[in-house]
Amino acid sequence: MSRWIELEAVFDKDISDYSLIVNVFETFGISSTLVKEDPFSIVGYLPMVSNYQYRLEELKDALIQVGASSFNSGKLNDDEWLQIIKDSFHPTRIGLNWYVAPSWNVGNPLYTDKVIILDPGSAFGMGDHPTTRMCLTYLEVLKVKGVAVVDVGCGSGILSIASKILGASNVVAIDNDAAAVQSARDNAHRNNVSYEVLLGCGLKTLPEKDRYSLIVSNISSWVLAEIAHEVHSKLYRNGNWLVSGIIQDRWKETLDAFEKASFKLVDKRCEGEWIAAVLQK
Repeated sequence: MSRWIELEAVFDKDISDYSLIVNVFETFGISSTLVKEDPFSIVGYLPMVSNYQYRLEELKDALIQVGASSFNSGKLNDDEWLQIIKDSFHPTRIGLNWYVAPSWNVGNPLYTDKVIILDPGSAFGMGDHPTTRMCLTYLEVLKVKGVAVVDVGCGSGILSIASKILGASNVVAIDNDAAAVQSARDNAHRNNVSYEVLLGCGLKTLPEKDRYSLIVSNISSWVLAEIAHEVHSKLYRNGNWLVSGIIQDRWKETLDAFEKASFKLVDKRCEGEWIAAVLQK
């Protein structure tokens, strides 16, 4: 049975920085996208849930606003979708010594590598996107060993796994997508680490009195702005909030939201049109 709509947005000219287009897909909950050439196009996969036809038309309208000239679409079953993901995901090195690989193609990591093995299912976070890469490199320099960490919008669980590999005492992963929750649980087992995975929105699923030293959030900028006060209340004094998923054009308004929630900016990094940053309570 078909469960996915494959939507290819075609553009009249090549685009060197297509992060804004990817962000449109992500705004509609489509985190896994593929880039094609000749002609230049970007493909996303929309789950066939209730009202998907309406969402598909809304997505097309949004993509036209960023330059899409035409569209191709088709239906896929789960096996077809997973095969596309497998064909597009290969082992990759990130930062000082992260080595992220799919479960079906581990390759040959070095003994010095910090290895993360993933099977994404339908979840986001394979290490091949700038927002994820910047989070992994930030985790290498932040104090993670021995501290309690929350991963908001955990997707595949890649940042939760990385935190445990770096010695976090406790990790709680949260996502509002049931498929991501299952993927994060499966990937924890795959990497021989243990953390709690919760289905829910933001930090409301956490115990009221619990506080944390580090919260990581690789999610859309508008969601980051929305949960800023909530995150601030869950951090210890001087605790850090690692944020990613912010488009350059939305940085100022997003930073304003962080500052209104009483965060101060510690550091900021850019890759293409994407920004990641460390904030402190």
